[in-house]
Amino acid sequence: MVREKEQVCWTTGDVQVMVSLFKRPGDSKMPSTKELLKEQYKQTKSRHKDDRAYVKPGEATIIDAIDK
Repeated sequence: MVREKEQVCWTTGDVQVMVSLFKRPGDSKMPSTKELLKEQYKQTKSRHKDDRAYVKPGEATIIDAIDK
């Protein structure tokens, strides 16, 4: 299970799993590189994983989290 691992030991697949837990409708597509995935995870990790179907009031969507 990903949550049992140290965050520094996460593989790209592990970070994808964690990003997908906190993804909301309206967010950008999931990034493909590990660094961009980590950045999106940092921005969304405070979201509650059980509320994935909608954006809660006061919660912003993540669109192009990293300036290219």
